[in-house]
Amino acid sequence: MTDLADFEAKLKLLNAAYIADLPDRLQQIEQEWGQWPLDAWDDERFQTLHRMVHSLTGSGKTFGFALLSEVARTLEEYLKSLAQAKSVPGEEQRKRIKILLENLHQAIRQGLPRSVSVAENAVRPARIQPCVVAHLPQPCPGRLSPNRKPGKPSNRCCPTCWPGRDG
Repeated sequence: MTDLADFEAKLKLLNAAYIADLPDRLQQIEQEWGQWPLDAWDDERFQTLHRMVHSLTGSGKTFGFALLSEVARTLEEYLKSLAQAKSVPGEEQRKRIKILLENLHQAIRQGLPRSVSVAENAVRPARIQPCVVAHLPQPCPGRLSPNRKPGKPSNRCCPTCWPGRDG
């Protein structure tokens, strides 16, 4: 086997291991979020959750899951906004985070090659949810900057979804 062929084989193994690990990683993120206290800010739990989401932000694109990276980045930035305010997530924030977590699952399903079978992928093809506060029937246009072509999401949300952001 040549060095290039050996390298490509190792890359395929790494990619397969990453894909196989994704459902567990999302489950761990959801479990961590599910244990978030309803009545107090928890710095330690935030750091753990943030680290888990941040790792998806960085690794998704590396392994061919660009949409996963974008959705994870959106979740990561939203979590950071809560952390800056040391704000206990209220009902609306919890709904938004739940939708972003669902979007992570959908981004994984969309990024899987047709030949790959993960139990979660076998359910149905999916689309990214509409804007998370449901003021729009499609993905938030604030995720599209003026310099981007339509359909190429950025990690920014619109001012309606995320007050203080200029979209």
